[in-house]
Amino acid sequence: IYSVEYKAYLVDNILSVIIRSNFKQGSSAQRVIVLTFNYDINNNKEVSLKELLNKKGLSEETATSKIETEIKRAEEQAEELNNLGYNIYKRDSKSDIYKLENTTEFFTDGNYLYLVYPYGNRAETSEMDLVIF
Repeated sequence: IYSVEYKAYLVDNILSVIIRSNFKQGSSAQRVIVLTFNYDINNNKEVSLKELLNKKGLSEETATSKIETEIKRAEEQAEELNNLGYNIYKRDSKSDIYKLENTTEFFTDGNYLYLVYPYGNRAETSEMDLVIF
């Protein structure tokens, strides 16, 4: 079973496109893959996360701190569920994937900037974390 959805936002000449696919095969876990693309349509170039942070008036230090806080909270919640016997996706809040320079999936809807950590991009899981600015 496979499905693909997409959503696009055009705000201040920045086009953000989010593509989400759901994949389920046999007895394996459902996998959700998310890809995002951000373009400055006036200058015909890709927009970086740092550029979007600057547009929101956010420093890299503020963004890094919020990412650390949100992922640590998600890691603790997942561990609590694991201790109750649930099968969960284990996060490692110290992983390099949470470094700002390694964050590849992000988009803006004009009001907020979303950083997406879709673990299904690397493993068979539908788990993901979202950090919102």
